[in-house]
Amino acid sequence: MAKQSKTELLENLRGMVRDMLKLRSEGGAYAKLARAHGYVDGYMRVLLETDVASHLGHVRVRVGRSGHLSAKSFCLGAQIARIAFDVTADGDNSVIEIDGLYLPSGTQHHDHVIAIDDSGSHTSSNQRFKGVVDDHGRGSFTGQIIVRPGVVDTSAHQTNHSLLLTSFGESDTRPWLEI
Repeated sequence: MAKQSKTELLENLRGMVRDMLKLRSEGGAYAKLARAHGYVDGYMRVLLETDVASHLGHVRVRVGRSGHLSAKSFCLGAQIARIAFDVTADGDNSVIEIDGLYLPSGTQHHDHVIAIDDSGSHTSSNQRFKGVVDDHGRGSFTGQIIVRPGVVDTSAHQTNHSLLLTSFGESDTRPWLEI
């Protein structure tokens, strides 16, 4: 995959948001859009609420033996938003990938809370989040990984990269590993 410039990346994101808004206004399914953007077998959540709305979302997934979860979460709106993922890796050889983007501005507050309960051996999980915080906005990422007793050969990674566009914005990162 070729490396994109910042301008190209922002234009691709704007194009995807335009597609989502069009689908939303036409009553179309996000699954079709997800396939068009390369997310064939997975979950994609896009939050496009108004600036005065509050949103609390919760996704619970159980990934079985040799299963694969690819989830994407984009938080582009709402005054207050909290999106929680509770994922259980319930079988050996499972792979979990959760990616997210949050863009709070004004006085918006966007939270992502991710918990992965790893009860299978030979598993892999990746939590990759990025945030761009403007004005007095606040974004946060909390990532928890629980590795159960007796589980072996588990690979778990967490990253959160945030860009503060003003000195007033805030970004919090709370990685959490429990063995």
